[in-house]
Amino acid sequence: MIIRLAKKADLNALVGLSKKTASGMTTVPQDAEGWDRLICATEQFNSLQKKEGHCLFVLEDTKKGAIAGFTAIHRNVGLTRPFFSFKKSKIQKANSITGRTTSYEILFLTNDFGHADEIGTLFLDPAYQGQGIGRFLSLSRFLFMALETDRYSSVIFAEMRGFQNEKGVSPVWEALGKHFFDIPFEEADRFSAEKPVQFITDSFPDHPIIVDLLPTEAQAAIGKPHDKTIPAYKLLKSIGFIDMNYVDIFDGGPTLYTPIENIRPLRDSQSRLAKIGNPEGDPTHMIAKSDPANFATSISSVSLEDDIAVISEEAAKKLHIRDGEPIILSALR
Repeated sequence: MIIRLAKKADLNALVGLSKKTASGMTTVPQDAEGWDRLICATEQFNSLQKKEGHCLFVLEDTKKGAIAGFTAIHRNVGLTRPFFSFKKSKIQKANSITGRTTSYEILFLTNDFGHADEIGTLFLDPAYQGQGIGRFLSLSRFLFMALETDRYSSVIFAEMRGFQNEKGVSPVWEALGKHFFDIPFEEADRFSAEKPVQFITDSFPDHPIIVDLLPTEAQAAIGKPHDKTIPAYKLLKSIGFIDMNYVDIFDGGPTLYTPIENIRPLRDSQSRLAKIGNPEGDPTHMIAKSDPANFATSISSVSLEDDIAVISEEAAKKLHIRDGEPIILSALR
């Protein structure tokens, strides 16, 4: 398995994979045109002059010649247009007449991630799930970022898909967005990315929303990830991301974020010179050439010797790494 930058030849496979994604993954293009835009943006991503853009990665099963998953980095998502979230906060009131103190929660619209970079658009073909490959797919983005850390924003965030009940319905959307937008959930979420931001500001009320007045099911769903997103949620928290009560404005899914220097696989990455040989032990590290424009990573056994990293001949062949070439590596766990 290798993870590499997407290219034009992946277009049909990506369209096929998008048909396997579930409701709520509205950042995933559903047609060839949408995927083509992402691939074109990826080809331009390594231009240092661009301050915003998208970088798409694909997971390739080299034995089968199949694309088994994808993920992305989105730079400066709010640079040219606001990126809205709800912030959940608690209000406390003391009644001077009765002497009683009451508290309640509110949601208010924010643009706190206006100049941050987002990791997202992650999907792994169900046939490959449960093998630790999803972890590799998620962490590979940080190995790529480690090649040029200075290019990225000081804050990195991830929007997680929100909870849906057994009927596939978002309780948060049913209690809030449905009444303000009067269009289907998927359409509203897509419009939020494609239409002018006035689409959102004209629809949501200007005042905070009192959470305690919402149906119980909706209250419980605010900040709760989708069942299938829980592993990704736990993984990001384990490597330094934090949950500070920012949630998606449509499905209430949690938004995690962290200063870039706190991301463990990025912080602990190492630059070494490759030595092709017979490293001891199990495959434990992601490795890649120190070349962002031709980024590709795989998992390999690694033996560290001063400034040398001994890697397997198989890994070197897959990634086109020559003996003595600079590489970057990071432990999977």
